[in-house]
Amino acid sequence: MKFKKASDTNRYRKSRRLTYMKPSEFIELSLPQKPNVSKYDPSYYEKESLANLEKRMKRGLEIDAPSFDVDIKHKVIVGHAGRHRAFTAHKLGVSKIPVYMYYKEGPYYIEQLGTDVKEVERFKPKKELLGLHLK
Repeated sequence: MKFKKASDTNRYRKSRRLTYMKPSEFIELSLPQKPNVSKYDPSYYEKESLANLEKRMKRGLEIDAPSFDVDIKHKVIVGHAGRHRAFTAHKLGVSKIPVYMYYKEGPYYIEQLGTDVKEVERFKPKKELLGLHLK
């Protein structure tokens, strides 16, 4: 299974950091999409997307590495991309996946989205889990 490196032309490259984590850690840290369904239940995900990813991963084709957006001011995860990739990797027994952390600075996402900080406080990543120093 191959993961693509983030492009150096990415506008956030200066605030980007690469780490590795278990697919289950990514799944746990991702923001909930369906509150009443377990993130480990395949019905939580789009069936066609999972099937396509599984085929690509088994064939050894490159896929984009998952990522998190982190609000630096509040030190919380405010977005993610890659929950289908992480779930498929988990299902296939992959031990670690690369994950890009994009640190966002003002205007801060939480205020931008009109979300109360207390609502996202539970998504504050544990430093020891991510192996990163949050600014």
